[in-house]
Amino acid sequence: MMKKLSTYLFLIFFSFQTLSLADDIRDFQIEGMSVGDSLLDYFSEEKIEEEKNSEYVYRYKDNRFIILGVGYGSAFPLSKSQKLEVYDEVGVVIKPNDKSYKIHGLTGTNFYIDNIKDCYDTEKKISKKKKFYVVGNAKNFAFKLFKHKKSNNKIIFIGNIKFIPNLLACIDFAKNVLKKINLKYPEIKFHVIGDIRYFDRLFLSKYKNVVIHGKVNNLKNVIKNSICGLCNVKISTGFQNKTLSYMSYGIPAILSINSFSNASFKKNKEVLVFKNDGELIKNIFYLIENKKAANQLSINSQIIIKKKYNRNKVLSKYGEII
Repeated sequence: MMKKLSTYLFLIFFSFQTLSLADDIRDFQIEGMSVGDSLLDYFSEEKIEEEKNSEYVYRYKDNRFIILGVGYGSAFPLSKSQKLEVYDEVGVVIKPNDKSYKIHGLTGTNFYIDNIKDCYDTEKKISKKKKFYVVGNAKNFAFKLFKHKKSNNKIIFIGNIKFIPNLLACIDFAKNVLKKINLKYPEIKFHVIGDIRYFDRLFLSKYKNVVIHGKVNNLKNVIKNSICGLCNVKISTGFQNKTLSYMSYGIPAILSINSFSNASFKKNKEVLVFKNDGELIKNIFYLIENKKAANQLSINSQIIIKKKYNRNKVLSKYGEII
């Protein structure tokens, strides 16, 4: 362990994430948690086991470590009485097969919502300093599932539906957009994938041609025969990881202008972008009716994921200090 205090500052999807190493690692705390503690001191074994096998958990170093999020919209959402004092979200690093659930690393994240330019400017400054590392967002590279077919009938949305912006986006599409699409293509269904509350599931299920999957451990079986992946959130607090999920499987992604403004993809080459419901519907029809364009968008999606967002490459720096 290093004998002097060092601070590492990470920039991940427009958020700052800090990891500190203290003279005695037991003295280092984030939100009252310390490296060396057991995660059982804070959460039940049942909850940990449920969440650590989720599709949405970060994995690196050949799955020797996983990172579980603590905070609103994360693996362990906090109740009103469990408010984080300093950070918006905390990441807890554990070994997936360790039944003692020992904490091997802690990260604290603060999100920059209002001024993305300031966040970028800070990234440039800190990346020049020796004790700082900039780590981008990452996604496991998956084999290509998308193939344009007339039988494709799914529009998919992946995300934590307990997160209010995701829930509102799903409701808006089911209520206002899907019915217009079904006038021309009645066989198309909207598939919602991700953790969801019981009453929200009931509410969304009342809309015709909406299929609620909840959390799934294997996306491949659910997202086959997809037309596109949807990121229509109107309140975007940063990079939308769902977009990487779609693109890693080669599924064409359609982004709202809010989501697109927080990403670094090329419009109409790597993703499609819309400003209103009319443009969204037009983009969906475009993918259905233009085989060559849809397949090329799929190819471009996987090229950019493999080049810029490969998890093993992006997290190599992060793994070196754990």
